[in-house]
Amino acid sequence: MKKKQEEIPFSQVLAELIETDQVFPAVQIHRFSSLSTEDSAALELDWEKIPLKRRRSLVADMAAFAEVDPLVFFERVGQIAIKDNDQDVRISAIRLLVIEEDPGFAATLVDLLNSDPHYLVRAAAASALGTYVYLGEIEEIPSDVYEIVDKALLAAYRADEQVLVRRRALESVSYSSRKEINALIEDAFTSGDEDWQESALIAMGVSANLKWESKVLEMFDSESSQLRFEAVTAAGKLGIKEAKKALMTIAIEDEDPDVRQAAIWSLSELGGSDVAELIEDWLDEASTEEEAEFLEDALENLLESQMFDDLEMPLFDFDEDGLNDLSEIDMDDEGDD
Repeated sequence: MKKKQEEIPFSQVLAELIETDQVFPAVQIHRFSSLSTEDSAALELDWEKIPLKRRRSLVADMAAFAEVDPLVFFERVGQIAIKDNDQDVRISAIRLLVIEEDPGFAATLVDLLNSDPHYLVRAAAASALGTYVYLGEIEEIPSDVYEIVDKALLAAYRADEQVLVRRRALESVSYSSRKEINALIEDAFTSGDEDWQESALIAMGVSANLKWESKVLEMFDSESSQLRFEAVTAAGKLGIKEAKKALMTIAIEDEDPDVRQAAIWSLSELGGSDVAELIEDWLDEASTEEEAEFLEDALENLLESQMFDDLEMPLFDFDEDGLNDLSEIDMDDEGDD
Protein backbone atom coordinates (compact mmCIF):
# COMPACT_ATOMS: atom_id res chain seq x y z
CA MET A 1 0.00 0.00 0.00
CA LYS A 2 1.27 3.48 -0.93
CA LYS A 3 2.38 5.58 2.01
CA LYS A 4 0.35 8.64 2.83
CA GLN A 5 1.87 11.96 1.76
CA GLU A 6 2.50 13.11 5.32
CA GLU A 7 4.25 9.85 6.26
CA ILE A 8 7.02 10.20 3.68
CA PRO A 9 10.23 11.15 5.51
CA PHE A 10 11.79 14.45 4.51
CA SER A 11 14.94 12.60 3.50
CA GLN A 12 12.91 10.83 0.83
CA VAL A 13 11.36 14.10 -0.34
CA LEU A 14 14.85 15.55 -0.65
CA ALA A 15 16.09 12.49 -2.53
CA GLU A 16 13.21 12.82 -5.00
CA LEU A 17 14.11 16.47 -5.49
CA ILE A 18 17.71 15.59 -6.30
CA GLU A 19 16.81 12.69 -8.60
CA THR A 20 16.84 14.08 -12.13
CA ASP A 21 15.05 11.14 -13.74
CA GLN A 22 12.00 11.47 -11.54
CA VAL A 23 9.28 14.11 -11.82
CA PHE A 24 9.10 16.02 -8.56
CA PRO A 25 5.44 16.26 -7.49
CA ALA A 26 4.32 19.84 -6.88
CA VAL A 27 2.25 18.71 -3.89
CA GLN A 28 5.51 18.04 -2.04
CA ILE A 29 6.37 21.75 -1.97
CA HIS A 30 4.33 22.16 1.21
CA ARG A 31 6.76 19.78 2.95
CA PHE A 32 9.30 22.61 2.88
CA SER A 33 7.09 24.91 4.96
CA SER A 34 8.21 25.43 8.58
CA LEU A 35 11.19 23.11 8.25
CA SER A 36 12.68 21.73 11.43
CA THR A 37 16.28 22.60 12.26
CA GLU A 38 17.31 19.07 11.32
CA ASP A 39 15.54 19.09 7.95
CA SER A 40 16.81 22.57 7.21
CA ALA A 41 20.39 21.43 7.84
CA ALA A 42 19.88 18.45 5.53
CA LEU A 43 18.50 20.68 2.79
CA GLU A 44 21.41 23.11 3.10
CA LEU A 45 23.91 20.25 2.96
CA ASP A 46 22.40 18.85 -0.25
CA TRP A 47 21.29 22.14 -1.83
CA GLU A 48 23.93 22.21 -4.55
CA LYS A 49 23.09 18.60 -5.46
CA ILE A 50 19.66 19.73 -6.60
CA PRO A 51 19.76 20.40 -10.35
CA LEU A 52 19.83 24.12 -11.16
CA LYS A 53 16.58 23.99 -13.13
CA ARG A 54 14.84 22.47 -10.12
CA ARG A 55 16.33 24.96 -7.67
CA ARG A 56 15.01 27.76 -9.85
CA SER A 57 11.51 26.33 -10.18
CA LEU A 58 11.35 25.22 -6.52
CA VAL A 59 12.08 28.66 -5.06
CA ALA A 60 9.94 30.46 -7.66
CA ASP A 61 7.00 28.15 -6.89
CA MET A 62 7.46 28.65 -3.16
CA ALA A 63 7.39 32.42 -3.61
CA ALA A 64 4.17 32.12 -5.62
CA PHE A 65 2.61 29.89 -2.96
CA ALA A 66 3.64 32.18 -0.11
CA GLU A 67 2.17 35.24 -1.81
CA VAL A 68 -1.32 33.72 -1.76
CA ASP A 69 -1.19 31.41 1.28
CA PRO A 70 -0.37 33.04 4.64
CA LEU A 71 -0.12 29.63 6.31
CA VAL A 72 3.05 28.50 4.54
CA PHE A 73 6.47 29.58 5.79
CA PHE A 74 9.44 28.92 3.55
CA GLU A 75 11.83 31.22 5.38
CA ARG A 76 14.46 28.53 6.01
CA VAL A 77 14.53 27.63 2.31
CA GLY A 78 14.85 31.29 1.41
CA GLN A 79 17.81 31.71 3.76
CA ILE A 80 19.58 28.90 1.91
CA ALA A 81 18.55 30.01 -1.58
CA ILE A 82 19.62 33.62 -1.07
CA LYS A 83 23.24 32.38 -1.06
CA ASP A 84 22.86 30.38 -4.29
CA ASN A 85 25.39 31.01 -7.07
CA ASP A 86 22.58 31.46 -9.60
CA GLN A 87 21.05 34.93 -9.93
CA ASP A 88 17.58 33.62 -10.79
CA VAL A 89 17.48 31.57 -7.59
CA ARG A 90 18.61 34.59 -5.56
CA ILE A 91 15.92 36.77 -7.15
CA SER A 92 13.19 34.25 -6.26
CA ALA A 93 14.64 33.96 -2.75
CA ILE A 94 14.25 37.73 -2.36
CA ARG A 95 10.57 37.44 -3.30
CA LEU A 96 10.21 34.58 -0.86
CA LEU A 97 11.87 36.24 2.13
CA VAL A 98 10.44 39.74 1.81
CA ILE A 99 6.95 38.30 2.32
CA GLU A 100 7.87 37.66 5.96
CA GLU A 101 8.61 41.39 6.50
CA ASP A 102 11.34 40.40 8.95
CA PRO A 103 13.42 43.48 9.86
CA GLY A 104 16.46 41.22 10.02
CA PHE A 105 16.18 40.53 6.29
CA ALA A 106 16.58 44.22 5.48
CA ALA A 107 20.32 44.02 6.15
CA THR A 108 20.65 41.11 3.72
CA LEU A 109 18.79 43.09 1.06
CA VAL A 110 21.02 46.11 1.62
CA ASP A 111 24.09 43.89 1.19
CA LEU A 112 22.68 42.52 -2.07
CA LEU A 113 21.85 46.02 -3.28
CA ASN A 114 25.34 47.22 -2.50
CA SER A 115 27.43 44.33 -3.73
CA ASP A 116 25.64 41.63 -5.72
CA PRO A 117 27.51 41.14 -9.01
CA HIS A 118 24.32 40.74 -11.06
CA TYR A 119 22.34 43.92 -11.69
CA LEU A 120 19.00 42.08 -11.83
CA VAL A 121 19.56 40.85 -8.27
CA ARG A 122 20.44 44.37 -7.18
CA ALA A 123 17.28 45.65 -8.87
CA ALA A 124 15.18 42.97 -7.14
CA ALA A 125 16.74 43.90 -3.80
CA ALA A 126 15.98 47.58 -4.42
CA SER A 127 12.34 46.75 -5.17
CA ALA A 128 12.01 44.56 -2.08
CA LEU A 129 13.43 47.27 0.16
CA GLY A 130 10.36 49.39 -0.61
CA THR A 131 8.50 47.17 1.86
CA TYR A 132 10.87 48.28 4.60
CA VAL A 133 10.63 51.95 3.70
CA TYR A 134 6.86 51.67 4.04
CA LEU A 135 7.20 49.77 7.33
CA GLY A 136 9.57 52.45 8.54
CA GLU A 137 7.09 55.17 7.68
CA ILE A 138 4.39 53.53 9.77
CA GLU A 139 6.91 52.79 12.55
CA GLU A 140 6.64 49.01 12.26
CA ILE A 141 10.41 48.47 12.16
CA PRO A 142 13.21 49.98 14.28
CA SER A 143 14.20 53.49 13.23
CA ASP A 144 17.85 52.50 12.75
CA VAL A 145 16.84 49.79 10.28
CA TYR A 146 14.68 52.27 8.41
CA GLU A 147 17.54 54.76 8.25
CA ILE A 148 19.96 52.17 6.83
CA VAL A 149 17.45 51.13 4.16
CA ASP A 150 16.62 54.72 3.24
CA LYS A 151 20.28 55.69 2.86
CA ALA A 152 21.11 52.56 0.85
CA LEU A 153 18.33 53.24 -1.64
CA LEU A 154 19.31 56.87 -2.09
CA ALA A 155 22.93 55.83 -2.60
CA ALA A 156 21.92 53.25 -5.20
CA TYR A 157 19.73 55.79 -6.98
CA ARG A 158 22.65 58.19 -7.23
CA ALA A 159 25.51 55.81 -7.95
CA ASP A 160 24.56 52.41 -9.36
CA GLU A 161 25.88 51.94 -12.87
CA GLN A 162 22.71 50.23 -14.06
CA VAL A 163 19.66 52.37 -14.88
CA LEU A 164 17.23 49.62 -13.86
CA VAL A 165 18.69 49.50 -10.34
CA ARG A 166 18.47 53.27 -10.06
CA ARG A 167 14.86 53.22 -11.22
CA ARG A 168 13.88 50.50 -8.75
CA ALA A 169 15.64 52.42 -5.98
CA LEU A 170 13.59 55.53 -6.79
CA GLU A 171 10.36 53.56 -6.81
CA SER A 172 11.10 52.10 -3.37
CA VAL A 173 12.49 55.18 -1.66
CA SER A 174 9.36 57.10 -2.72
CA TYR A 175 7.44 55.46 0.12
CA SER A 176 9.50 57.85 2.26
CA SER A 177 8.12 61.16 3.46
CA ARG A 178 11.51 62.82 2.93
CA LYS A 179 10.87 66.18 1.26
CA GLU A 180 13.76 65.75 -1.21
CA ILE A 181 12.09 62.71 -2.78
CA ASN A 182 9.63 64.98 -4.58
CA ALA A 183 12.44 66.53 -6.62
CA LEU A 184 13.72 63.10 -7.64
CA ILE A 185 10.27 62.05 -8.83
CA GLU A 186 9.86 65.34 -10.70
CA ASP A 187 13.21 64.87 -12.44
CA ALA A 188 12.25 61.36 -13.54
CA PHE A 189 8.84 62.47 -14.80
CA THR A 190 10.16 65.41 -16.81
CA SER A 191 13.16 63.51 -18.20
CA GLY A 192 11.39 62.66 -21.45
CA ASP A 193 12.57 59.06 -21.05
CA GLU A 194 9.64 56.62 -21.03
CA ASP A 195 11.30 54.18 -18.64
CA TRP A 196 12.02 56.91 -16.11
CA GLN A 197 8.48 58.28 -16.52
CA GLU A 198 7.17 54.81 -15.76
CA SER A 199 9.21 54.75 -12.55
CA ALA A 200 8.04 58.27 -11.70
CA LEU A 201 4.40 57.20 -11.96
CA ILE A 202 5.06 54.17 -9.75
CA ALA A 203 6.80 56.47 -7.27
CA MET A 204 3.88 58.89 -7.34
CA GLY A 205 1.48 56.07 -6.60
CA VAL A 206 3.31 54.93 -3.47
CA SER A 207 4.12 58.43 -2.24
CA ALA A 208 0.71 59.07 -0.63
CA ASN A 209 1.06 62.60 -1.97
CA LEU A 210 -1.82 64.12 -3.92
CA LYS A 211 0.44 66.86 -5.29
CA TRP A 212 0.98 64.49 -8.21
CA GLU A 213 -2.70 64.35 -9.14
CA SER A 214 -2.50 66.52 -12.27
CA LYS A 215 0.54 64.67 -13.63
CA VAL A 216 -1.08 61.28 -13.05
CA LEU A 217 -4.28 62.36 -14.82
CA GLU A 218 -2.26 63.85 -17.66
CA MET A 219 -0.78 60.43 -18.44
CA PHE A 220 -4.20 58.81 -18.88
CA ASP A 221 -3.93 59.97 -22.50
CA SER A 222 -0.39 58.77 -23.10
CA GLU A 223 0.30 56.91 -26.32
CA SER A 224 2.28 54.39 -24.27
CA SER A 225 0.13 51.60 -22.84
CA GLN A 226 2.69 51.05 -20.08
CA LEU A 227 2.49 54.68 -18.99
CA ARG A 228 -1.31 54.56 -19.09
CA PHE A 229 -1.17 51.40 -16.98
CA GLU A 230 1.02 53.01 -14.32
CA ALA A 231 -1.02 56.22 -14.38
CA VAL A 232 -4.36 54.52 -13.76
CA THR A 233 -2.73 52.33 -11.10
CA ALA A 234 -1.33 55.41 -9.36
CA ALA A 235 -4.76 57.08 -9.45
CA GLY A 236 -6.21 54.24 -7.42
CA LYS A 237 -3.36 54.17 -4.93
CA LEU A 238 -3.55 57.90 -4.41
CA GLY A 239 -7.33 57.89 -4.13
CA ILE A 240 -7.92 60.50 -6.84
CA LYS A 241 -11.70 60.72 -6.80
CA GLU A 242 -11.74 63.09 -9.77
CA ALA A 243 -10.36 60.24 -11.88
CA LYS A 244 -13.45 58.07 -11.49
CA LYS A 245 -15.24 59.02 -14.71
CA ALA A 246 -12.07 58.74 -16.76
CA LEU A 247 -11.25 55.37 -15.20
CA MET A 248 -14.71 54.07 -16.08
CA THR A 249 -14.16 55.10 -19.68
CA ILE A 250 -10.71 53.52 -19.76
CA ALA A 251 -12.06 50.31 -18.23
CA ILE A 252 -14.45 50.01 -21.16
CA GLU A 253 -12.61 51.52 -24.10
CA ASP A 254 -8.84 51.20 -23.70
CA GLU A 255 -7.28 49.00 -26.36
CA ASP A 256 -4.92 47.31 -23.89
CA PRO A 257 -6.54 44.63 -21.67
CA ASP A 258 -3.95 45.16 -18.92
CA VAL A 259 -4.79 48.86 -18.78
CA ARG A 260 -8.50 48.05 -18.64
CA GLN A 261 -7.91 45.69 -15.72
CA ALA A 262 -5.76 48.26 -13.94
CA ALA A 263 -8.55 50.81 -14.33
CA ILE A 264 -11.09 48.40 -12.84
CA TRP A 265 -8.81 47.70 -9.89
CA SER A 266 -8.26 51.41 -9.28
CA LEU A 267 -12.02 51.94 -9.36
CA SER A 268 -12.33 49.27 -6.68
CA GLU A 269 -9.88 51.27 -4.56
CA LEU A 270 -11.82 54.50 -5.06
CA GLY A 271 -15.06 52.73 -4.22
CA GLY A 272 -18.63 53.93 -4.15
CA SER A 273 -21.91 52.16 -4.86
CA ASP A 274 -21.76 53.30 -8.49
CA VAL A 275 -18.46 51.44 -8.90
CA ALA A 276 -19.83 48.37 -7.15
CA GLU A 277 -22.83 48.28 -9.48
CA LEU A 278 -20.62 48.67 -12.54
CA ILE A 279 -18.28 45.84 -11.50
CA GLU A 280 -21.27 43.64 -10.72
CA ASP A 281 -22.64 44.30 -14.20
CA TRP A 282 -19.30 43.35 -15.73
CA LEU A 283 -19.22 40.24 -13.57
CA ASP A 284 -22.62 39.17 -14.90
CA GLU A 285 -21.27 39.49 -18.43
CA ALA A 286 -17.87 37.86 -17.79
CA SER A 287 -16.97 35.49 -20.63
CA THR A 288 -14.18 33.55 -18.95
CA GLU A 289 -13.52 32.08 -15.52
CA GLU A 290 -10.34 34.14 -15.25
CA GLU A 291 -12.23 37.36 -15.95
CA ALA A 292 -14.91 36.47 -13.42
CA GLU A 293 -12.30 35.69 -10.77
CA PHE A 294 -10.58 39.04 -11.31
CA LEU A 295 -13.88 40.94 -11.02
CA GLU A 296 -14.78 39.03 -7.85
CA ASP A 297 -11.41 40.01 -6.40
CA ALA A 298 -12.08 43.61 -7.37
CA LEU A 299 -15.42 43.55 -5.56
CA GLU A 300 -13.75 42.08 -2.49
CA ASN A 301 -11.08 44.77 -2.64
CA LEU A 302 -13.78 47.44 -2.89
CA LEU A 303 -15.42 46.07 0.26
CA GLU A 304 -12.11 45.96 2.13
CA SER A 305 -11.33 49.53 1.03
CA GLN A 306 -14.74 50.62 2.27
CA MET A 307 -14.14 48.99 5.66
CA PHE A 308 -10.75 50.64 5.98
CA ASP A 309 -12.17 54.03 5.06
CA ASP A 310 -14.85 53.69 7.71
CA LEU A 311 -12.13 53.34 10.35
CA GLU A 312 -11.00 56.88 9.50
CA MET A 313 -7.41 56.04 10.39
CA PRO A 314 -4.72 57.99 8.50
CA LEU A 315 -1.87 56.09 6.87
CA PHE A 316 0.61 58.89 7.44
CA ASP A 317 0.80 62.12 9.34
CA PHE A 318 2.14 64.69 6.89
CA ASP A 319 2.98 68.20 7.94
CA GLU A 320 3.80 69.53 4.48
CA ASP A 321 1.04 71.40 2.65
CA GLY A 322 -0.48 69.40 -0.13
CA LEU A 323 0.16 65.98 1.43
CA ASN A 324 -3.27 64.53 1.84
CA ASP A 325 -4.45 61.62 3.94
CA LEU A 326 -5.40 58.66 1.78
CA SER A 327 -7.89 57.43 4.34
CA GLU A 328 -10.24 60.37 3.78
CA ILE A 329 -11.73 59.00 0.57
CA ASP A 330 -15.54 59.07 0.75
CA MET A 331 -16.61 55.76 -0.72
CA ASP A 332 -20.28 56.06 0.24
CA ASP A 333 -21.24 58.87 -2.12
CA GLU A 334 -23.37 57.17 -4.78
CA GLY A 335 -23.41 60.16 -7.04
CA ASP A 336 -19.71 60.89 -6.77
CA ASP A 337 -17.86 61.36 -10.03
